[in-house]
Amino acid sequence: MRDHVTRRPMPVEQSIHWKPLRDPHYVVASLQPADGGRRKIFVRQQVFAQVEALVRAHGRRTAGLLLGHLYQCSTTGADYLVVESISEHVIGDENEIAARITNALADRATDRAAHFFQSADQHTHVLGWYRGVHNVEAKPSLTTAGVHVSLFGEPWQMTLVVGEGSSPDGTFFLRDSVNACWFCAPFYELLSPAPAPNQPKATLVSWAQYITAEPVVPAERAAKPSPEQLGLADVPTTKRYERPWLRRSSTERNGVPPQPSPSSNLLGEALDAPPVSRDGPALADQPATGGPLADPPLADRPAPRSVEPGLADTPRPSRGVGSRRSGRSAEKLSIVDDRDQREGAPAGPRRVSDDDDTVMGDDPNRYIEIARAEGFFVAAKFDAAGGETLWVLNEPYSGMLLAVVAASSQVIDATLHYNLQTDDAGLRKAPFPEHRDPESKTIYVRETCMEALRARCRRLRATNALLREWRVTPTISFLTPGEWESIRVSDAPADRGIHVISDLNKARIAELPSGVQSQFHLSGGDATA
Repeated sequence: MRDHVTRRPMPVEQSIHWKPLRDPHYVVASLQPADGGRRKIFVRQQVFAQVEALVRAHGRRTAGLLLGHLYQCSTTGADYLVVESISEHVIGDENEIAARITNALADRATDRAAHFFQSADQHTHVLGWYRGVHNVEAKPSLTTAGVHVSLFGEPWQMTLVVGEGSSPDGTFFLRDSVNACWFCAPFYELLSPAPAPNQPKATLVSWAQYITAEPVVPAERAAKPSPEQLGLADVPTTKRYERPWLRRSSTERNGVPPQPSPSSNLLGEALDAPPVSRDGPALADQPATGGPLADPPLADRPAPRSVEPGLADTPRPSRGVGSRRSGRSAEKLSIVDDRDQREGAPAGPRRVSDDDDTVMGDDPNRYIEIARAEGFFVAAKFDAAGGETLWVLNEPYSGMLLAVVAASSQVIDATLHYNLQTDDAGLRKAPFPEHRDPESKTIYVRETCMEALRARCRRLRATNALLREWRVTPTISFLTPGEWESIRVSDAPADRGIHVISDLNKARIAELPSGVQSQFHLSGGDATA
């Protein structure tokens, strides 16, 4: 049921209209029917002051919710929203932002249930969220975009990023789902008190991304508040979520010898937030150390990946009785231990950063390295006729399978396969009966992923619905496009081409590690089915 929307005149005369200086896409987006479901944005001045003060005090460790009301203009009928306040200050590092915002949203839902009989005028909505960043860029970072897509479903919900430093800078981002892109959103700075007629308006906004045609003067800013004034003097120590493929090396660091750490479960990761699955990924406490470690500087991106031979695609020597995997079942070992992985990743040093993602026509070396940085292992590599190469990769912690085909030094095809737990409506959307299991409410999905592989994987992990152990496995083809074109097939039952395809597919599946075959329940079969 749609929430009641209060009708009030849009407070344009009491505001300063700010427009993006270098991003004209908001004009294109506004031409969509009903503005694509978005609303005009009004933000009270005290919100700017509060967010900028928090970012000055805590930098990139700042995040929280934007709260306010939804309105419809009684004069024009246009929908708009007013950001009235922010949530209690949610502080966390880059890897904790998703978990903190999730907790903040859960708290808001609890408050709303407790005040069910509040009038529409009194009830506040979550209009979006804000966070501190090192530098404000033209587009949100992958982490920021991933958190928003996974937690904020309304087209009018916004992301506000504010840069740290003495000169405040910021941007409101909205997502155009029709064109699958982010854009810098215009907004109205709602003044309090109302401006005097025929006088310049006092503004708190001095952001490089925006410009206004109205006469403005800088408003007086309050003195910088202390952490005690912000209520953040005693921030409790929080638990960290760890990506299993980014575990720190056990070697000595900063002169401090490694210390035993408490045992922890294998962890999945969803947009830097903890997934919830039947396999029981759990929260891992900070490892105890014999002395303080020098923390790396925070950045507006996930922590850099530490390169460990034990988690790469090359085999490692056995560790004997003292292995951290000792005591586990042979089945689990065969799924997650990289001894099952085959050599075949492109040679050369790793040169991808944590912000890099795949693009159309990528060099295969770069694509595979990005996939490995996102947690995939190279299970097998096949050289096909015509100069094509097929890589099969698996991400064992979340249950994703990736097939990549390259030719002439560029990726020409990439397909992501996974099992997703869903509901009755989701089951009905599965195109074929063999792609769904009504009993467990699981569907098999495959999607082309030549672009934005990392963003797709993080979006999927954020659903907490991926199945590591597959329940639905239709026939999956591990053939290249060139092989499909070179083998002629027909509808005749005895057609030779059908048997060639089936035999080749079976042979390639047989070359995959046994753990991969077991986890994804792969078997050879008729690839044309």
